[in-house]
Amino acid sequence: MTGRIKTLHPTYGFIVSTTDGERQELFFHQTDCADFDQLRVGDQVSFERVTPSPPKGDRARDVSRTTAPATVSSALGDAPEEQEG
Repeated sequence: MTGRIKTLHPTYGFIVSTTDGERQELFFHQTDCADFDQLRVGDQVSFERVTPSPPKGDRARDVSRTTAPATVSSALGDAPEEQEG
């Protein structure tokens, strides 16, 4: 499945808003994501949906980012300065 990071909670985990035709939010813990330190709100991710036992609601696991992070300058629309010469 795929989704986007909707909310960041570094202490507790993250909420993923799914995009595969559903509007359900899934929780995942930082241990379920290899590139945890690089995730940002809005990042697109892929994951596996699981139902824990006992059921507490579906969760996401094996979460990995599928979009490249934007650089600060490209996010701000900054262009390199031209040198006069």
